[in-house]
Amino acid sequence: MVMEIFSELNFCKYVYLREVSEPGNKQLRLVLEEATPARKLETVVVEGVKFSDLRALESTEFSRLFEVTWDSYIAYTVRDESVAAFEPYDVIESGRVVCVYSTSRFLDYVSLATTAERPFRHIGVHCLNHIVDVASMGLPVVRELRQHHSPHMVV
Repeated sequence: MVMEIFSELNFCKYVYLREVSEPGNKQLRLVLEEATPARKLETVVVEGVKFSDLRALESTEFSRLFEVTWDSYIAYTVRDESVAAFEPYDVIESGRVVCVYSTSRFLDYVSLATTAERPFRHIGVHCLNHIVDVASMGLPVVRELRQHHSPHMVV
């Protein structure tokens, strides 16, 4: 049941974190936008080495947009994805973009740094450029704010 609410997000190959906000007291809101490889091929030179036939990952006005909200949370963090540490100690129970952890350093930290009593959940949202870790007693609500539309669709 837990993963059913994340099924559409986990169907996405890539997502960007577009917004983090606290719309109310102890509430958390994330806005995530689906990304896909661009049509245009690019060439990039890094320290004298040429990489050809690359595609940037991009979102457009046709990309799906999701809102994930928690009515309450215990703690959350936002990490830069390029320097985030992933340890064998952390165990992902399920998910790919939105992951439910059964064991993690974040769960251990929240247990030590707060008076929150277990059981509580660690949900990790793995985005391009960001990792968001949320500890909460309850599950979030996921809404699709914008559905995928083909750029060639006639309305």
